[in-house]
Amino acid sequence: MDKPEKPLLSSRGHIFVTLAVANTYADHQKMVTDGKLDTERARRELTERLLDARLQSDGEAFPGDNLHARARSRAWGLDLDVRCVIEGRLVVVVTLHIRKR
Repeated sequence: MDKPEKPLLSSRGHIFVTLAVANTYADHQKMVTDGKLDTERARRELTERLLDARLQSDGEAFPGDNLHARARSRAWGLDLDVRCVIEGRLVVVVTLHIRKR
């Protein structure tokens, strides 16, 4: 019998990527414009990639709870691990770990 798919991170609320996480992603992806990290582009791209991230923990999440989610793709060549906190209707991404596939 197949296991049911884990729920999507986006099912818990609107994904919000913090500036620190966007900087981490921009640095890893070498997103530089005019000698500065392009954090806004990184924030948009990471938010889009996290829409399909799967929650790694089961159960309901309540405001203030930590969530762990993972998104990976051979097409991107990346494996993204994030920790998030529920703040109202937002899922705030507070840490990011990136591995190349």
